[in-house]
Amino acid sequence: MRSTPARMLRQDQLFVERDAVHKINKVEYPLPQNTVSVELTDQVTSEQSTRNLRWDEQVTTDSAFQFSVGDTSKITVELALLSDDQDRPTYKYRIEDQVAGIDHEGTDLHLGPRLRPDNTRAAKTLLSDLQRAGEAYETELEWGIDSENADLFGDSKINEWAYLHAEDIEMAQVELIRGLDR
Repeated sequence: MRSTPARMLRQDQLFVERDAVHKINKVEYPLPQNTVSVELTDQVTSEQSTRNLRWDEQVTTDSAFQFSVGDTSKITVELALLSDDQDRPTYKYRIEDQVAGIDHEGTDLHLGPRLRPDNTRAAKTLLSDLQRAGEAYETELEWGIDSENADLFGDSKINEWAYLHAEDIEMAQVELIRGLDR
């Protein structure tokens, strides 16, 4: 997260406030050198709003974090809420793989209590959840045993995808860890 003057805001950036995070849909400059009008969508509720800001007003912003899993999959994580009722940052995510017919979104990815929002940490958490879901799918497939991790995503198609892409998920985790160590 960083502080950004209103005149530098752009579409698809995240506008971060204490109680909500919004995605910027549109930025207009109705009175150049004076006002910036920003159309926003709340990351959790999807409610739309408009803010008029002074052109030099500083606001907190963030950006979505996107990475690949294998050759055909793309995952995006972005902050949805600074702190939920249990003091955990909440993230929105999207898993896309056109070849496999996967386009899954969720707003239920949480970091630990009192942790600062961190896109890379959120991505690692999501990959760990995918790995557990893939293992649950394998356990059910090979042994006919249900696992509590089979319900992590509420979609058996995601579990199957995670099972089939287990090596790609592991490689993405390694790449994220390498990025954290730099």
